[in-house]
Amino acid sequence: TSNGYSSILPLWLSRTSMLNHPISLTDGAATVSGIVRGLSAEGGLILQTEESQRTFYAGDVTVVRH
Repeated sequence: TSNGYSSILPLWLSRTSMLNHPISLTDGAATVSGIVRGLSAEGGLILQTEESQRTFYAGDVTVVRH
């Protein structure tokens, strides 16, 4: 439910190590790289790529370590 998600979002934001860090996300056959900017109101991962800001609802995420 919307109410359940809104209670989880602050918890996720306070505990994630991905926020404002580079990741690569594989969604089917395509891999996209960018910086995690947060979660959308619908629960999608917001990713800032070189071209634009995109939202993903499924995929395998790998945190890029420098």
